[in-house]
Amino acid sequence: MEQLTAYLAKEGKKPAQFAEEIGVEPSTITRILRGERKPSPDLARKISEITGISVSDLRPDLYKGFVPVSPAAPEAA
Repeated sequence: MEQLTAYLAKEGKKPAQFAEEIGVEPSTITRILRGERKPSPDLARKISEITGISVSDLRPDLYKGFVPVSPAAPEAA
């Protein structure tokens, strides 16, 4: 979880501080940082909202095989 590690370093926060901010146990963040656990979809969204890290970067497995749909092009008049 390199991006989250980089975010914490940039912000000068310890995993326990960040855990408190988002309302989870410090061990949850520690395990995520070690790669022992993946954040739940809800937790990934919460981390994304605070850090700006994309949910798809936090949980790429959720997007496996997902192809974004482009908005329909306006019809020519």
